[in-house]
Amino acid sequence: MKKVLIITYFWPPAGGPGIQRVLKFVKYLPHYHWQPIILTVSKGEYPAFDHSLEPQIPQNCRIYKTGSVQPFRIFKKLTGRKKTDNISTYVVTNNENNSVIEKILKWIRLNIFIPDAKIGWLPFAVRAGRRILNDEKIDLIFSTGPPHTVHLIAERLSSSGGIHWVADFRDPWLEMAVYQNQKRTEFTKFLDSRLEKRILRKAHKITTISDGIAELFKSKYNTDKYEVIPNGFDPEDFRGLNAGRSDIFTIVYTGVLSEERIPYPFISAIKRLKNESVIIKVIIVGKACNLFVNIIDDNNLSEYFEIRPYVPHREALQVLMGADAALLVIDDIPQNKGFLTGKIFDYLGCRKPIVGFGPLNGDAAEILKHTNSGIMLAYDDSDGAYNVLSNIYHDKRISKNRYAFDVERYTRRSLTKKLAGIFDSIGSTL
Repeated sequence: MKKVLIITYFWPPAGGPGIQRVLKFVKYLPHYHWQPIILTVSKGEYPAFDHSLEPQIPQNCRIYKTGSVQPFRIFKKLTGRKKTDNISTYVVTNNENNSVIEKILKWIRLNIFIPDAKIGWLPFAVRAGRRILNDEKIDLIFSTGPPHTVHLIAERLSSSGGIHWVADFRDPWLEMAVYQNQKRTEFTKFLDSRLEKRILRKAHKITTISDGIAELFKSKYNTDKYEVIPNGFDPEDFRGLNAGRSDIFTIVYTGVLSEERIPYPFISAIKRLKNESVIIKVIIVGKACNLFVNIIDDNNLSEYFEIRPYVPHREALQVLMGADAALLVIDDIPQNKGFLTGKIFDYLGCRKPIVGFGPLNGDAAEILKHTNSGIMLAYDDSDGAYNVLSNIYHDKRISKNRYAFDVERYTRRSLTKKLAGIFDSIGSTL
């Protein structure tokens, strides 16, 4: 069995959608004759923790953890936060309630730490990685980001060890959602762009989650080494979960509702359904920004929305299983066609009708269409939102389902088989 060194910052007990992709690759790669060896950080700064994921790590999987310099720990200290506080992915986004010190620290985060705030892990990981390459007789390197610091680590190890390397992108680089609409200096963007192009040029294969991201990278560095492996769902995660039934029309959203993800037409549609005396509940499992909370308060809809804190992945799936529909929102920012949030695949696995808001010509819209799992609506389509929700509500009343949920192509095992095929195709040593 060949060995692949997987470089990932996010690893259990880290929680959130970013962890699912790498964890499932590690779970299924041995089925295709690749033994994963993990290089990760010790005591990382994560937006959420989920200890329930730890049992999914294969028992014979060897994991190497290193120290790191963590700027967010300084951020916590200077802003009066507790050491145990989780730092949201959206810590760098705009917020009118930010203090002066928070605004200064966020500017530093955006313009000094390049490519990201995990750059303090690089020297520790490179030093440990060189030992691992020798001790484990590694055949291939696989880095998965963000944070994109992992690719800088992989680049150095690939070069010094003479080993092929696959770079995996769950998000773009310069066009990451958390960077758009933020104040980054031209010099910062220039340096970051240089790093991005260097990684695109030096990686021997590049995998991304969507055609949109692959096309975006191709516009910067045109090559035939891009491969698309979307995120997916693991049917085993749904075993034993109950699809509860309720008289209440229930819609669930999982994850973060930032200002860029506020579904204005959805809120309008909920208000219209309320006025028609529909008994309805919208459950948000994760976090909602203050602006969203204020909007539903101003529209007298607070009693129809329930905002729950982050829960372990399996618990979130159980909440989804009790829903009548799932809400999906793609960040309303430029260059978002390739954005594919991990939650869309949990929704597919639950086989719940998806009410999406995002680019109508984007990758997420295409998935909803070819799986017949829901519909994508424009960011200003209030009438469309009302009509879709109204149809799903009336379908519920007569036990009808108008969606086919042709989702088998997105199982984690089949997607890992494709990744293993890529590994097999490029060999090992340079």
